[in-house]
Amino acid sequence: MTRVRSKYTHPDFRFTCFSLDGVEFGVSIDCVKEVIGPRRITPLSGGPGFMEGVVRLRSMAVPVVDLRKRFNLDKNPATPPRIIVVSFDGRITGLLVDRISEVMTGGKKLRPGKESRGSEPWRRCLDVVLETGSGTVRVLDLGRLFTPSELAMLDAPLVTKEPLRKAK
Repeated sequence: MTRVRSKYTHPDFRFTCFSLDGVEFGVSIDCVKEVIGPRRITPLSGGPGFMEGVVRLRSMAVPVVDLRKRFNLDKNPATPPRIIVVSFDGRITGLLVDRISEVMTGGKKLRPGKESRGSEPWRRCLDVVLETGSGTVRVLDLGRLFTPSELAMLDAPLVTKEPLRKAK
């Protein structure tokens, strides 16, 4: 049996791990701009249901997507959510997640995301499923997280329900 070489199993591949409803996910460290703690999120007018609103990050208004809502998971757990600010396809977006665990390097084994079993709501945006020393991590392809019409909404001017204030 030949061994598959992949960037995902290479020790130089680094990814940020986070959890949603007890399931471990990851995004390439190349996409992660920063991690911010709980913040005031200003609600949007007329956005999709999974769009929580926007946060002020220095001089930018960054749209925030609740991945629990995006994947149709139950409401938030007891811990305050964290925001991973990511950049993909020229967009900057905040991803609201339950917990951020660690930055990891290449997995031990991988399965392409297309081979994921079951009807998981995140299946269409999976890049790969990695087996690591501490468990299974589903690495997301952020470019497939949204449909073209949802991406157009992210690109449109954001209209908030109330004035956007500086974070305290």
